[in-house]
Amino acid sequence: MRGFWCVLALTRSLGAQTVDVLVGGEAERNGGLGDVRHVLVLPRQFVVLERQAPVLHVFGPDGRRLQTLGRAGRGPGEYTAAASLAFDPVTGSVLVFDPATSRLTRYSVSDTLILRGIERIEATGVSVGCVAGERMLAPTLDSLLVHDFRLRGGVWTPQHGYGRKGSRHPLAAHPLLRQRLGGGPLVCSRSLDTVVVASRELGEVIWWSREDTTGRVLSLPGAVLAEFAPEGRGLRTSEPPRGWYEQVQGVVLAGGTFHVTVARLGRRAEGAGAAYRELEGIAERIPDRVRAQAWQMVGFHDGRAVCYQTAPVPALGKASGRSCP
Repeated sequence: MRGFWCVLALTRSLGAQTVDVLVGGEAERNGGLGDVRHVLVLPRQFVVLERQAPVLHVFGPDGRRLQTLGRAGRGPGEYTAAASLAFDPVTGSVLVFDPATSRLTRYSVSDTLILRGIERIEATGVSVGCVAGERMLAPTLDSLLVHDFRLRGGVWTPQHGYGRKGSRHPLAAHPLLRQRLGGGPLVCSRSLDTVVVASRELGEVIWWSREDTTGRVLSLPGAVLAEFAPEGRGLRTSEPPRGWYEQVQGVVLAGGTFHVTVARLGRRAEGAGAAYRELEGIAERIPDRVRAQAWQMVGFHDGRAVCYQTAPVPALGKASGRSCP
């Protein structure tokens, strides 16, 4: 969740909207935050995965720190390269994806998280996924958009594949660029019959549903991307001359609506205006409404948006309304 966000006060306002900071910020409320990779919003907790240290923090909806757990390693409750979090609504579990070891760590949810075990994934590079009981939809490293995995005896085995990874980028056929397609972020409908997965660096999302079996590539309007150029057998990536570029930072399903957030990154991102652009109501097409904002929506809680920003000091809070300012 790197990038530039505007100066933070304890309560941050923009027009009629405000954010009540619950964790972090300049006052370092409830112990502060590190560099956050993923935030999972649950009915009674916010679970935060740190980027640099393989650590989970669990906060109550009032921001009070309830638990810190996890460490580097390959044993139970340890992670090598934890990449994302998922919530299984069927079993009420939190899952941590660790693609370096091809496994999921499962926690049951009570007042805190309780370690239940490790599950192996029979595929390489699975870093995100949607889980519902014994079924999981997740992208792998091949050309299919998502694979349908089933859980048997503690092992997730791929059964079927759906959709195709595609792109409108002029270098989409380059093998090194194709590796960047459909890697996430990812979100699914509760029934797992609709998937929205991003190609983060290409400013695109792919919409797949059971009615549209191949998937549709949707380019985000006006996205300023990093520049790619073939270089021998490689692919060179560089910052545009303006000194900043955009990436898809988050995809959230909140209140039955898909939200896609694009973050501004780079050397000159600080002076380039609002840190985020949010597209609300994305479906089989890109919505007309695009909102510039200083906070990223990471979820929805009690009718209010849960918002995150990283600079000058990481902060997590709740907006006064249904969107982040």
